[in-house]
Amino acid sequence: MKSLVIKIWRSLFFANFAVTLVFFYPFFKLLFSRPSLYHTALKLQRFWAAWLLFWAGIRTIPVFEENIRNKGPFVWCPNHTSALDILEMYGTVPHYFHFVAKKEHAQTPLFGIMFTKTHIPIRRESMTDSYKAMQRAMGDLKKGIDIVLFPEGTMNFEKNTILKFKNGAFKLACDANVPVLPVFMPDNLERLPFTYKVLYPGGGPGKARVIVGKPIYPKDFNYDAEAISREVRRFMEKHMLKHKLEN
Repeated sequence: MKSLVIKIWRSLFFANFAVTLVFFYPFFKLLFSRPSLYHTALKLQRFWAAWLLFWAGIRTIPVFEENIRNKGPFVWCPNHTSALDILEMYGTVPHYFHFVAKKEHAQTPLFGIMFTKTHIPIRRESMTDSYKAMQRAMGDLKKGIDIVLFPEGTMNFEKNTILKFKNGAFKLACDANVPVLPVFMPDNLERLPFTYKVLYPGGGPGKARVIVGKPIYPKDFNYDAEAISREVRRFMEKHMLKHKLEN
């Protein structure tokens, strides 16, 4: 019975996602038609993400180790275990920001409009494409726009593990001389596991913590991208172990 309830919950979540995406598409098309409307477009994206989480019964709980509201820009580096990660970042990042994410998003009919106008698509297997994406992200940081980049590069479905990091986020922070914010979301693999299997019998409503660490300044690590990467991993592993002990 529990398995059936979970399957129904997951089906409703994805149905809500699809229906509302189609509903909001004309509004996104309008808002992404002019740069002067991009901030309003982000507000609509935040609303849409909050709507999906609310009706799924998922309560996002951002926990900041330091108040960063009037600081920045930052390179945000979250772990990545679920599609919920993206939705929750909309409700966590207090500033205007852009995602850097895989290029497939830009090639889908509805998501494409977001990734061609504001968010930054990247094809990591191409050095040229990766370079162009990082240059665009660098330009955003210089304009005061925060960047959200998942350093694992893909979703990790293995419990209590963190994949090997890509170096792009940390090199970007060093080159732009902006701090990195490590982020760990301990609950999302339990809330919505195995994203691409709609009827997978796992997941459900509940709390979803987003733990944001203190800013990591490149100058404190002699602008060493590898050292900053290790510091972000230490932060994630510390909170991953804490979550494991709690459960």
